Amino acid sequence: MLRLRAIPFVALMLGSSLAFGQDKQTEKDDRRCGEPIVGEVIAAKTHSYDTMYEYYIDTAQPIDLDSDCYRWWDDDVESAFWAPYFSGCRLLSATLTMKFGDVDFYDQDAFHAELYVVQFGPGSLDVLKGYNNSWEGMSWDVKDRIPTNEDVMDIAFAVNVDAAHDYPHWAVYLDTALLNTHWGCYYVVEEMADMKK
Repeated sequence: MLRLRAIPFVALMLGSSLAFGQDKQTEKDDRRCGEPIVGEVIAAKTHSYDTMYEYYIDTAQPIDLDSDCYRWWDDDVESAFWAPYFSGCRLLSATLTMKFGDVDFYDQDAFHAELYVVQFGPGSLDVLKGYNNSWEGMSWDVKDRIPTNEDVMDIAFAVNVDAAHDYPHWAVYLDTALLNTHWGCYYVVEEMADMKK
């Protein structure tokens, strides 16, 4: 029997649009960025055309990172994704995607580059890479970072903003983070008997 965690599921595919082009803030003010808004998990189930015994589950979970806010060194992101788990299924792929703006990584030399360190799971994943005054997107294969233990409920997600400084120096727009997973599953004999009734 397929067991799902106690979390709301909606059988829809995720659709999102990004409004880019906010004006860059030139000085740090006292405004704090909003807390990350963790969206509900959106799941879709599809059947295999090759065999009636196999089906797939796709999940998508967004985190809204307050794209209107210009984040400085003291406005790090500390949040978490729900850790997907489906008994009787195998994880085929998992991807983390982020949208962000105004990261002067390629525009600066090694001694002045903007560093925004992304963490997914227990360790660091990568640094955001982009150009001055432009919106970018990056994706990572995170299949090996998805817990296989059903008792693990969350996956840590964090961004250390301007990791090289402890005073206002570099700043960034963080738009969204999105975790997508794709699972392959099989009906057990009892389920197939129920389907034929």
